[in-house]
Formats: sequence, structure tokens, C-alpha cells
Amino acid sequence: MLLALLGDIALIGRYDKTISPDVEKRIDAVRELVRGCDCVIANLESPLTSKEKTLACKGVYLRSDPCNIESLKYTGITHVTLANNHTYDYGKQGAQETVQTLSKAGIKYVGLNNRPEIVQCGDSSIMIDGFCCLSANALNYGEKPGQVKMLSFDTMERFLLLAEKEHCLPIASVHFGLEGLHYPSREHIYLFRKLADNHAYILHGNHPHAMQGYESHNNSLLIYAQGNLCFDETPNTSIGFTPEEKPEERKCYISIVEIANNRVISHKTVGLTDLDTGLLHQDNKIEEQLETYCNALNQTVTDIEAKRAEELNLQKTSAQPRNTRFYLDRMNYKYIGAYLNGRKHAKQYSKIMGRFKA
Repeated sequence: MLLALLGDIALIGRYDKTISPDVEKRIDAVRELVRGCDCVIANLESPLTSKEKTLACKGVYLRSDPCNIESLKYTGITHVTLANNHTYDYGKQGAQETVQTLSKAGIKYVGLNNRPEIVQCGDSSIMIDGFCCLSANALNYGEKPGQVKMLSFDTMERFLLLAEKEHCLPIASVHFGLEGLHYPSREHIYLFRKLADNHAYILHGNHPHAMQGYESHNNSLLIYAQGNLCFDETPNTSIGFTPEEKPEERKCYISIVEIANNRVISHKTVGLTDLDTGLLHQDNKIEEQLETYCNALNQTVTDIEAKRAEELNLQKTSAQPRNTRFYLDRMNYKYIGAYLNGRKHAKQYSKIMGRFKA
């Protein structure tokens, strides 16, 4: 079995067919790279909905016209995770329309507390499910059908045990971490490695909008974050301005994984970028950059935390000054609601993930 894992996708801006009719040309490189794969999995960040207004409490809103489903089909994507912090940007209606659009197109989805998807091919079977960490500050976490499945040690282990019971290799597509950082946190490293101590699985990480490394741990392949595959600036916000797209947010890698007898036999990566051209194309410099992040995972967790701290300090120095304009832009119920949700989720996160910070 050949499995392709892709990064974050938001079909907006230059990747929105209603704005850029040449989207297929932009994604041709990916289509060719995953051709022949039996299963292609991506993180879909932009709800596919015709709804244009929302009351949801968020800082940034993503949405795509349902016609953009054609881009997912053209690329060859077979499965998407909806366990992320944007699925409910346009409320229950937006999430339901997304599910309906995907189902009509024959693309499977996971992460909304539906049953995991099983794919069988040759001598192997995989089980796919999606999880969203509280650190991503999603809307509508819960255990009911249609709600965003939350990441914890217990939810992950239940999934891994179920996959083992069904004689499948688990593929966990997980939304976690802090945006803009190239190194995972101490607690996430410990969590995923601890799970790998007792279970063989593939971690398909996403959310930071920046590349992070990958590592093998026992019989597991842990891919922490691949970066943005298809993204653009997000004009719909409650913060008074559109965040500028950074060059690092236009770099990513895809993973091609060969599986036999429910075990990872080989794993190769391909670096991609659309810098300068606006067309996704292979770039060997991305591979060199990725190697740096992979090598860092061989260092102590304390050393990795120091690298994270450096990047966080750089973010702070380049951030918008917290002057009167900053606070006036955010004096609206949508942003304030998002802020309060974030505070609540941060407390829950500390309670759930605290044991992995030691």
C-alpha cells in the first residue's frame, strides 16, 4: 500500500476557483506526486460552505465555496480530517454543508466523532481518525456525532487499541501546537512518544502552518507538522486587519509512505513551495531545511524547548504593538469570545497535558 500524507489546505485566495480559475495548474505538481497512491490524506481547514456570514467567536475565519471540492478531487485526495480549529467557523450549517459536499464527491472525512475510516489494500489495512488538541482552540469539542474529537492520551489510546483489534495500522491525523513554530512542544513530544512505546502508528501532525520534523520511534512514524500545502491570506477576521502571509507559510513537504503487512516499510519526503511562481513545485532547499528540524528531534527535549523559546521571542518582537489601536481592533464580541474560549481551553489543556510536561 502506498499512502500520501499532505499538509494544511485552505482553498482560499489563489487556491479558490471563484477567484483563481487556474487552480488546477497551481496544484498539478501534487497531483503528479501522489498519482498511484492508494490513499491520500490531508487536513482541510476551510469549510466548504455557501454561508457567508457567521456569529462564531473567532479571530480568523476560513471558508471555501463548495465548488472547490473539484480541486480536492483533481489532486487525488481520498480522505480529509475535519478535526481542526476552523471546521465550525461558519457554525453547524457550515460544518454540515462541508460533510455533505465531501460525501457527495466520494471523499471520506474523519475527526467529527464519526467512526474511523478503514482502507484495505493488498496485504495491509489502515485505520484513519482525526483529533484536535485544546491548544488549537477549536469550537465545538465533544463526543457526540458532528463534534470535534479532542486530543488526549485516552482518546488516542482508545483509537490505537481499536485499530489493533481490527488488525489495522492506525493513522492519527492530529491538529496541535502553536502557529509559526518549527519545533513541537515538550508535552506533545512526550505524549506521542509514550503512545509509540506501546503501539505502532503513524502520526500525521498539522496546524502550525510551518514545517516541523519527523522521527521514527520504536515502530511508529511521527510526523509533527508538514506546513501549508495550499493556503493564502485570510481576509475574514475579527481583529481589524488581515494577517500577512509569511514566506515560511508557503513551504511544506509531503510524505509518501510504503506499508506492507501493516508496517511502515519506507518513507520519503518531497519539499514543495509556491514562492515566487504561485505554482506548487519541488524545491530541494526545502528538504535541506527540513533536515534541520528532523535533526533537532534527536536532541534533548530541553534543547528543543530552547529552540522554541527563540522562535517565540522572535514572534513577540515582530508582533503588532499593543497600543490603543491594537485593543480597539479587538473590542468586539467575536474576538472577546474567542479570547475567553482560549482561556478556558488553556486551563483544560494544562489539566490534560500537564503530566507530559515533566
